Amino acid sequence: MTPAAPAAPTAVGWTDSPTIAGEHILPLVAQGASEGHWLLDMFSQLPIPRNGAWLSLHCGGAGLEFLALQRGLFATLDGYDPSPQAIATARAWVAQHGIGGVRFDVGTVPDIDPAPASCDVVLSNFTLHRVPDLDGFLARLDRALRPGGWLFLNEYVGPRHFQFQPRQLQIVEELLAALPGRLRKHWPSGLLKNFYLSPPVAHFLAHAPNEAVSSEEIVGRVGARFDLVSRRDYGGSILSPLLEGIIGNFNESREDELAMLRLLSTFERILLREAALASDFTVLVVRKRDAHQGL
Repeated sequence: MTPAAPAAPTAVGWTDSPTIAGEHILPLVAQGASEGHWLLDMFSQLPIPRNGAWLSLHCGGAGLEFLALQRGLFATLDGYDPSPQAIATARAWVAQHGIGGVRFDVGTVPDIDPAPASCDVVLSNFTLHRVPDLDGFLARLDRALRPGGWLFLNEYVGPRHFQFQPRQLQIVEELLAALPGRLRKHWPSGLLKNFYLSPPVAHFLAHAPNEAVSSEEIVGRVGARFDLVSRRDYGGSILSPLLEGIIGNFNESREDELAMLRLLSTFERILLREAALASDFTVLVVRKRDAHQGL
């Protein structure tokens, strides 16, 4: 009898940690007084109308969208995600609360073609790095935005197909060696994680050709078509490969393990600041180029 695969932990990636999200990512993105979330911070700092029509890409179960709804950030919203299960979750929430003006549908990002001049804000959460024809898709978003419209991007902009630099991998290996074994048990292999092994490009081409296919091009391509209003880098260059698959081992109610996470976060911030380490994750806010109301 084949043993059952281990159940997925509630935390798998580096951003699943409340400490990493709240004490490392949020201060880097907020850059000052914080509303408690990067999207809320942007709305508090920029002249964005709160009665607009939104398009949300890769909305998942729509937790971020419902947060925006509760804060009154939009009038209507259309959300898309490739997962039928995620869309079912979002629709159930809408039905339970009797919300109007909010619609969720299953949709793969490269295939979504919104109507021209149909939205005031496009919210894209870790989507563009998976789009092969990035210029073509950005052109569609540009057409969809009304004059003065906004595009919010929370993105992975690191090496294509996650082919991290030897410098990054060496740092990750040395940090892993300093962690106790109980914190290095890797899900789902169950083995101790001693290094980060990036699958070769051939693996991605055979099994997931669109995964991080456009990551290195996002900043340049977006900047060529839209006007940059804000860029907030938040690292992940070390923390993402380091904590992938092991972040769930950290018990953040334990003082010693919480201290380890804080030290790792501090170390990455020092590298970003002092050692010219490029950030692999960023929040970009850009605006349709044909209008600059209030800026």
